[in-house]
Amino acid sequence: MNSDLPSPGSPIDRELLETLFLNQERLYPWNPLTLEAEPYFSEIENSMGTHAPDLVNYLDEGCNQFYLNLDQLWESVKPLTVSELNAQLEAKFSQMVPQEVLATIAAKVEQLTASSASIADRLIYCVQESLPQWDMDDLLVLARPFAYAMRGGEEKTALDRVVQRASTLDWESSSELEKARLTLAVARYAIAYRDRNEVE
Repeated sequence: MNSDLPSPGSPIDRELLETLFLNQERLYPWNPLTLEAEPYFSEIENSMGTHAPDLVNYLDEGCNQFYLNLDQLWESVKPLTVSELNAQLEAKFSQMVPQEVLATIAAKVEQLTASSASIADRLIYCVQESLPQWDMDDLLVLARPFAYAMRGGEEKTALDRVVQRASTLDWESSSELEKARLTLAVARYAIAYRDRNEVE
């Protein structure tokens, strides 16, 4: 036990308890919807208006300036477009994956901008149209290494392994399993790229 912390019966604890519970006339109303809370908040509002008009004006000006700056920052954010994402995917994967698959993944990733679905579900959503012959459960099994690799910081390694292996293969002569893994790797890369650019 840390000896620097005051004991439960210390004067500091007693003073805190006294301040919180024994001064009944000035208790903070924790539920602002109760009838007892209305007079408390009305008194504070009135004292702000009568005792500190300069403070109220200062706060109003500060709030207005804050929101103006926030609006300017928001306007300066340029979201990643589908064509920019598609160009990035083509630059990285065009030698291994057909352009139509890359364009489909870019469009699907863009549709997921505000999605709260799991990474595995997002990956499946992005590749399902390109891999219609695959069952959802099978895609989920294949997507797990990409989804969980991201959590452990091994995302780049998992992607690099698949891409390195696929770089020696021809798309047309690749097995369906290799195509599915590579398509999921491209989708994972696209989601990560979009997320990274949204933060910047």
